Amino acid sequence: VVPATSSSTPGMSLMGGGGAAAAAAAAAAATTTEVTGTVRHTHIQENTIWSLAAGGAAGAEYVEFDVMLSRDGVPVIHHDWGLRLPGASRIRMPVTHLSAAQFTRLPAQVMTNDVVTRESTVAAEADDGLASRAEALARSRTLSSAGTASAGTALAGGVDSAAAGANTRRLAALGLDAVVAPADKAGAAAAAGVARDYSLGMRDGLGTLYDVLTRVPTDTGANVEVKYPTAAEAAAYGLRQPERNFFADRILDVVYAAAGDRRIMFSTFDPDMAVVLARKQLRYPVFLLTEAGTPPAPLPDARMNSLASAVAFATAPAVGLFGIVTDVTPLLTAPRMVAAVQHDARLALATYGRANNDPAVVALQVAAAVGAVIVDHVSAVVASLRHPAAATTSTSDSVVVAAAAAVDAGADAAPAVSTAAS
Repeated sequence: VVPATSSSTPGMSLMGGGGAAAAAAAAAAATTTEVTGTVRHTHIQENTIWSLAAGGAAGAEYVEFDVMLSRDGVPVIHHDWGLRLPGASRIRMPVTHLSAAQFTRLPAQVMTNDVVTRESTVAAEADDGLASRAEALARSRTLSSAGTASAGTALAGGVDSAAAGANTRRLAALGLDAVVAPADKAGAAAAAGVARDYSLGMRDGLGTLYDVLTRVPTDTGANVEVKYPTAAEAAAYGLRQPERNFFADRILDVVYAAAGDRRIMFSTFDPDMAVVLARKQLRYPVFLLTEAGTPPAPLPDARMNSLASAVAFATAPAVGLFGIVTDVTPLLTAPRMVAAVQHDARLALATYGRANNDPAVVALQVAAAVGAVIVDHVSAVVASLRHPAAATTSTSDSVVVAAAAAVDAGADAAPAVSTAAS
């Protein structure tokens, strides 16, 4: 989000995004250097402490990141439902099956969200098919007594039980080194044979929500996207799906303990989770995310898939959400929708999408008085808004011209909306 005090965008917030679009941008940088005007993009692996701090330093008023729960109920920062385990097996494990200690030992990865395996398959491969490999690994390592004593606790996330031993054996069978100290992430990656490919971005370690709130400078606001799986996603990816109240409570516990004076907003694609977050606290605004009809296949819930349905839900008397975060594409073809959301429905409006990395698209939203814009290329967009004459565009000229004409023709501009907590 572009701060109103640092650019030519009074009333608008600029948010640095940390999800899939950032990964796509990083992948593009592997073969070519991206330049917008005279601003060079520095790609840092998304959803890491380093990337979030860099987004704030580059000019974002808020940084956006995805939060889900680890196996032991710790809110962790990750976009994809799964992540690849190190080692020759190259198995992807659902994040919900890893303890926080296990999760934070793994290197940051390019986000893909491919369906690879269900939990039952992972367990079978780990416990049965690869049992002999675990024994071979155990015999080949020389373990110090201190390392041996701490291995079970580190992998089990502090749980002392028979399950901790089973967890240790399972992760060892999948190629995780149970001995390397968590602080030695570079050594852990090297020991596990993980390729360190910096062409896809400079890498930091994975972290927790507590890490973000205590390590990213407090003048950078946090757009906490609560990533609660749908029933279809839980089935497809083999995810554990805690009850919504438990899920929300774990996140709110960390926010209230560590946020301090930091500006916080919550966003989520799950409408029921949005209601839970809004009912459990009144301090921080809650936004409903919608893809607004843009995915190739409709999402299972119309409120996730339709801007009109999302607005109707958010404004229902029994719901009363603060705002909507929508894919920007529909607004480019029908800019009057901005006024319909912000003026008629009296909701705060934020947008996301790869098109937002085009300074011309952001400039159109400034003209239409959109409340907040989520971008991945923060430095380039901030620079272009401060110096409009230097901005270049890669968006289809017909789309930009049509949208600009609609704005100039008198699309109602709503008052600027602040996403800061009340």
